[in-house]
Amino acid sequence: MKALFYKDVCTLKKQIMSYFLFYIVYAFIMIQTQQIEFLAGALIMVGNTMPITAIAYDEQSKWQLFGQVLPIAKKDFVVEKYLLGICGMVFAFVMVLVTGMASLVFGLLAWNKETVFAQIGVTATVLGVGLIMLSISLPFIFKMGVEKARFLLLGGNVLLFLAVVQIVSSSWMQGMVKWMIAKPIIMIISIVAAVVIVLAVSIVISIDVYKKKEF
Repeated sequence: MKALFYKDVCTLKKQIMSYFLFYIVYAFIMIQTQQIEFLAGALIMVGNTMPITAIAYDEQSKWQLFGQVLPIAKKDFVVEKYLLGICGMVFAFVMVLVTGMASLVFGLLAWNKETVFAQIGVTATVLGVGLIMLSISLPFIFKMGVEKARFLLLGGNVLLFLAVVQIVSSSWMQGMVKWMIAKPIIMIISIVAAVVIVLAVSIVISIDVYKKKEF
């Protein structure tokens, strides 16, 4: 599995400049609008697409067919793609928090206790949604292939992304931030538990789908 992960990371190096430009643009939007959810949503969406991009490269190069003759279990191939997506989104999560905190320190964002908790709460919520989106997307990708599933999932992901932006900007989210300040441990445990359950179910489905797939 380590070799698969290394292969995908090397493949995705081609996208580093695009990811960096994406980060600069949305960091600027965050500062101008004073809304961290734009940067959080954008970067975590990028992390969400990393395993899909890796699978697309595999399909184009017929690597999946070649992989059948290698001592690699189909289960490992599936789990590695989830691991790639999770690592990408966690890295994006850290980048958002570091950028947000730096912006607060340098006076680019308004500074107060509630703002800090809002940053953490919004970013954690978007991360959770991103992981759930990954859990929904990958079984379809493994079943249909990237090209066939891309348009089906694109519309759904865009709608979900817009819904998340509206939610984190709403008074409901402000109430959640206040609740998080009062009970942060319960908030974190609830988000983590929900995401872990959805991811586990998704992985089981994807492994079953991939094992039945013919190349």
